[in-house]
Amino acid sequence: MTIFVIGFHFATRIRYMILVLIAISLIMGCCKVTDESTEDINQHLLHNNSLWQVQGDRVKFLSDVGRQASLSPGGLVACLKEFTDSTNFINREYGKAVEVHQIDATGNLTLLRRYDLPEEHAVNLIALKESILYVTGSFGDHSLGFFDLSVKEDTFFPMRLPEKVKNKGFDDLVFDGINLLAVDNIYSPKWIAIFDISEPSRPRTIGVTKILGGVYEHVVKALVGRNYVILLCRSCNQSGTHYELELYDKSIDYAPFANIYLGPGALLRNNHSMSFSGDLLLLPGLYDGVYSLDCKRINQEDTSSEKPRQGDLDGHKYLHLGAYKLLNKIFIIG
Repeated sequence: MTIFVIGFHFATRIRYMILVLIAISLIMGCCKVTDESTEDINQHLLHNNSLWQVQGDRVKFLSDVGRQASLSPGGLVACLKEFTDSTNFINREYGKAVEVHQIDATGNLTLLRRYDLPEEHAVNLIALKESILYVTGSFGDHSLGFFDLSVKEDTFFPMRLPEKVKNKGFDDLVFDGINLLAVDNIYSPKWIAIFDISEPSRPRTIGVTKILGGVYEHVVKALVGRNYVILLCRSCNQSGTHYELELYDKSIDYAPFANIYLGPGALLRNNHSMSFSGDLLLLPGLYDGVYSLDCKRINQEDTSSEKPRQGDLDGHKYLHLGAYKLLNKIFIIG
């Protein structure tokens, strides 16, 4: 397989369309992905709320699953069901039920557990780890907690939150080994809350790290890699709508080190797929190609010559137009 890295300026897009779609599938299936919500030890993966099985260099469709699905090593998949009529301010529907299915050897799904929520409760996002189903949404006085599949009763166990994120909501839940990261996205300042889940049914609060984005940025998705955590954000202000990437260093307590403005030239797919290959971040383009970003190089290089935006937080690297130099397009020609 030959990989070509090509700059933003090039004329022949259409002829590569089909090849790029294949490339995206290969990246999702063949790269070492450290986000446990997309791939498990049985080589299953989730994409666009569908369950797939990786077979060598091919992916086989198994089944459609519900929205906001989460996959756990061991062949369990959970998803939201029975959606409410109302939506929150980012127009994401809340589920009134959660289903957990077992994936058998042939790829069929068997309903293992269903949680029907009381009228005043609703789920926004889920994250499945072993027999523990972490949920965030509206649960009376609580916004984060879990269900234990080993407990017969449908008991919701609320989690104790750090003081800075009490009475706030979360827009993504991701695992980093024995840590659970809950990404706050309501009001500014915003935080990533960090929990120790080495004992999954006894989560322990570790602390918080401040999110770089302000009131105009909405966190679309979080991704955990080998050395870095990425937040993909959509921003809307007087200059229009654009995407930004926020980079956090796992080796120093998830400290932020760069905020990258992608600008209107970086068109991303609507499903906001992201994947890591080592320290290389991969984002499929809207029409063609795959954007790549070397997080390690950005972390190590001196970018102080780049012009920071007005009001930049604590001197973190803010690469305004640098995205055009730091993002490349990858084309995989089989």
